[in-house]
Amino acid sequence: MQPLVEKHRPRKLSDFAGLKPIRSMFERFAAAPYSSAWLLTGQAGTGKTTLAYAVAELIGGQLYHVASRSCDLAEVNHVADLCSGTSLFSKTAWWIVVVDEADLMTKGAQEAFLSLLDSTEAPKDTVFIFTSNDTAKLEKRFLSRCRVLEFDLAPDAAEAVQFLTKVWKAETTAEVPDLDALFTACSSNLRDCLMKLEIKIAMHPPAEVQPVKRGKWVTDWRGRTVWMLA
Repeated sequence: MQPLVEKHRPRKLSDFAGLKPIRSMFERFAAAPYSSAWLLTGQAGTGKTTLAYAVAELIGGQLYHVASRSCDLAEVNHVADLCSGTSLFSKTAWWIVVVDEADLMTKGAQEAFLSLLDSTEAPKDTVFIFTSNDTAKLEKRFLSRCRVLEFDLAPDAAEAVQFLTKVWKAETTAEVPDLDALFTACSSNLRDCLMKLEIKIAMHPPAEVQPVKRGKWVTDWRGRTVWMLA
């Protein structure tokens, strides 16, 4: 069984439960993007990286992802070459660089970003989206170059429960449990909710699988080959 966190991961901004102000802001930004740096900070499981990917999809262009604990000086130099078009890769309309857990980047990487994010040296048509669990390890100079968005606000409870209900009904025919209580017990963390829900769902029969419609290929009166249901 595919993990629910992956199977039901939001792919579009409109699929997110809660975060309405942030969603609305990024929808407007994606409609008319400009070179900039953003920092999404908050506890794990609040959808920071997933939202960054959704923004990248909405903007279009080329996505480059820097995984957690992989951001060192060499990686920043590679990103600089990539986005400036001096690498072996051709320059696209937009580059969207997503850096996960930026608070764990090396000191050399953070210092290199100070120049790369400076308005006079920033690569054109490039959007940087950093994520972090907190900002304690990030220099004030780095923070001053980013538009910081706090993810410490819990998702809207009604939207979250509606989302969890949709997931439950898609996975099993069993009676829907008290998802309000689950959401509260997980401290409003949707990822934790999905992990616990996955265990509960595994104890119940799966949702009914739609029967495969059978048929055969036939030739119609115009000589075209079409699929006719049995």
